[in-house]
Amino acid sequence: MLANRLKILLAERDLTIKDVMAATGLSRNSLSNMINNPFANIATDNVDKLCNYLEVSPKDFYDYSGWRFAFAFDDDGDQPSVSVTMKSGKVVRTFQLLFTFNYLDSRDPHNNATDDFEIVTAKNPEGYDETFVSAYKELSPLFKHQVEGELVACAKKVLQVYDDSGNVPCVFNYHYKDDVVFEAKLN
Repeated sequence: MLANRLKILLAERDLTIKDVMAATGLSRNSLSNMINNPFANIATDNVDKLCNYLEVSPKDFYDYSGWRFAFAFDDDGDQPSVSVTMKSGKVVRTFQLLFTFNYLDSRDPHNNATDDFEIVTAKNPEGYDETFVSAYKELSPLFKHQVEGELVACAKKVLQVYDDSGNVPCVFNYHYKDDVVFEAKLN
């Protein structure tokens, strides 16, 4: 995967789109597209202008990961799941993550929660997602955010399967073996 780091570079330098427009001659629409869609194609002459203005090399302008991820959600079976496929060169790994839904009741004496809330958990029961966890931990924040977004979108679908109100606070956990890899609030 290849993504531009323009949003990050501008934030690090406290620059606005207006500043970049004035210095490079690039249009607001082009810059907004590059900032809001880091995976968009950018013409090489525009990359050259931006690198020159920001005083960075193309390797600093772009972020790269050798892994490509694909996520396919399935709620037709007994338990919602997502099929995760990872590709890097000729290496392909596919595994299932099963999603579980738990409703925690604050009145339960075995529960430390102060409010009723829901937890959606993703886990591979056989622990075959070691390659995924290793690759995830090595990703830059930009790519981690993308992967997390895909898994959170699947967790939201799971939440809709079990509780279509969407009004209850909910947390999503991705577990590998007994460790939480990441956690996100769904609403």
